[in-house]
Amino acid sequence: MSEAVEIKEPKAVKSRTYACCPICSKTLIQADYIKNGIIKCDNCRRRVYVDISDNGVIIKVINKSE
Repeated sequence: MSEAVEIKEPKAVKSRTYACCPICSKTLIQADYIKNGIIKCDNCRRRVYVDISDNGVIIKVINKSE
C-alpha cells in the first residue's frame, strides 16, 4: 500500500511596502511586515519617522528642534 503524501502549497507572499523620503523622494525602506522607526535619509540627511502598518504608511520629517 502506498502512503498518502500531504502537499502544502506556499502561502501567498504579501507585496512589499515602500517608504520614500518626503523631501528628496529617495526610497528609505522596503518592508514585508509592519515596522516603525526613525531613519536618516542618505540623500538629504534629514531624519524621518516611518510607520508602516496594514492601514498604510505614515511618514513625518523630524525637525531638529524636536
